[in-house]
Amino acid sequence: MIGSDAFGHFGFPRSYSNPCPLVAVWQGPSAVTSVSVDLSHSAPWVLTAARKLESLAQFRDGWDSHRGRALSPTARASTVRAIGWLKFEPLPEPNVVLGSAGNVALEWRADHKELEIDIGDAGRVEFVKVDSHGNIEEGFTDRNSPDALRQLVHWLIFDWGEPSPV
Repeated sequence: MIGSDAFGHFGFPRSYSNPCPLVAVWQGPSAVTSVSVDLSHSAPWVLTAARKLESLAQFRDGWDSHRGRALSPTARASTVRAIGWLKFEPLPEPNVVLGSAGNVALEWRADHKELEIDIGDAGRVEFVKVDSHGNIEEGFTDRNSPDALRQLVHWLIFDWGEPSPV
């Protein structure tokens, strides 16, 4: 849960004190790796997505019938970063799903369209877009490109009447 207990869920001990309780930080597997997301002034979906992401950390290897892997630290950190890049976008609440490979899928539906962004250990983000006519487009983009992720979500929430440039 994000809030007064945010730091325990994002990798800090529960006794950690922070002067700004709305800044949740997740510390990766080493002291060198950390990802920070300031949750203040975020769109309403951001807090819920962060909570859902943290709940995925409870799953251990073998959690599903396909011998699913636990949440990958790289996928977790990349998802936190992506949520941070998109935190001001007026998106609906996403489904946040753990994949069998330890990856994270963010799934949105809006205006008869669907967008799934799959974030794993590779240096890219895979996506699937389904338009209002049922046409499917699959592809991938650089995991470290905030602009590419914004283009994908803008395709979902804005109707420009033209194909997405991604």
